[in-house]
Amino acid sequence: MTQATLRVTTGICDRGVMTSRTYDETQLFKFAIFSHRWGDDEPLFRDIVGKRLIENPTIGYEKLLKFCETARIDHDCCYVWSDTCCIDKESSVELDEAIRSMYRWYSIATVCIVHLAQSLIVDDFNSEPWFTRRWTLQELLALHVIRFYGKDWKPICPEMHYQGDKAVKGIWSTVEVVTGIPRDDLWHFLPSCDRVAEKMIWASQRKTTKIEDTAYSLLGLFNVSLPIAYGEADRAWYRLMAVIANECTDASFLAWAGHPSSYSRALPSSPGSYSKLDPRIPTNIFNYRHPSYEVTKLGVVIKLLVIPARCNVLEDNEGRDIGYTVTPHSLESFLVGADALPGRIEEYKLGIVNFRSGGDDVFVQTGDECHCLVLARERVDDQGWTMVNTECVVVVRCLEEIYKLPETVLLCHTSGYDGTLLRRAHRYNPIVEATD
Repeated sequence: MTQATLRVTTGICDRGVMTSRTYDETQLFKFAIFSHRWGDDEPLFRDIVGKRLIENPTIGYEKLLKFCETARIDHDCCYVWSDTCCIDKESSVELDEAIRSMYRWYSIATVCIVHLAQSLIVDDFNSEPWFTRRWTLQELLALHVIRFYGKDWKPICPEMHYQGDKAVKGIWSTVEVVTGIPRDDLWHFLPSCDRVAEKMIWASQRKTTKIEDTAYSLLGLFNVSLPIAYGEADRAWYRLMAVIANECTDASFLAWAGHPSSYSRALPSSPGSYSKLDPRIPTNIFNYRHPSYEVTKLGVVIKLLVIPARCNVLEDNEGRDIGYTVTPHSLESFLVGADALPGRIEEYKLGIVNFRSGGDDVFVQTGDECHCLVLARERVDDQGWTMVNTECVVVVRCLEEIYKLPETVLLCHTSGYDGTLLRRAHRYNPIVEATD
């Protein structure tokens, strides 16, 4: 693998000249890396190279100097890296390389100095903006040694430890609560395409300034790579999901609901799409590997246990449509709330994602909680299916054992009927169970 060029800065603690140097990643040397929330007047690469801010320093420049000073005095690091001034953002090639390498750079740093601009003590973490930014998620998880500094540039924890603040139980317990990330992952996170839904839920609680960064900020967590193209808007997210789908077998990739991507009805629109699982449903139904799914030009191709289903209108006392029930063969019925029945739909089916394998057949047993995709098509002879996008993940209980051959199903990127079709599927509403 080709190693990226890591540009570091040497900061003179007496506020002298700061210079920039470049190294290959394979060259071993101590350097501190900076994690912070950007302000409006951060020093850029051209400012450091041109020494523009020495005579008229900005607040961002003062922050950078404090970072350099802290790195040298507290951690004996003569070299530092900051995303504000160590990337030449006027070079699209360098920006592309830096974004795709950033997780790795944070993981090999001697120490990460985190500046919490609105905190003085651990109790301030609940309202600290640093914990709400999506870029800082990968910075938090990639690090081996991390040290939190408050807005006064004093350590949040005065005690020094060779493992940094990860060794301080009080700090790390608070970080676990604030982020919702398990302690094992905070301690030793392994980037991969596994546990897609769980990682997306972590990311859904954070935000970015640029639309494209919703995708780019997650590359390191999933250990995937994408060409960087600012200006493509939410197409970056679609490309990320397509890459993850084609590199993983994690069943939770399909555990999303809500509005689909504008580029595919079979893929989610954001990390928040993965936070729509009823809390009463056991999450262990997604703890398995799905044998096959991939994104193609036409849609998502996936193997499912497909069963027939009926869609029945529910009316109130005045005859107005208030919703529908979907009655699948051998599964519980479930309620679908909607304003209008979708027109021109000839056939509904349910595709069970978490089936069991048994020879050539696949099956589900009585009592199994089945993660299902609601499928619809306008004509029986259509090549593919449209995935009906529900407002929560559909999980229904199996009423009798089902054995069938699995079917390879095409979930089409586009749909012939009204794209506003969105259903509210509720697993735990009181519905009469299917008898057929």
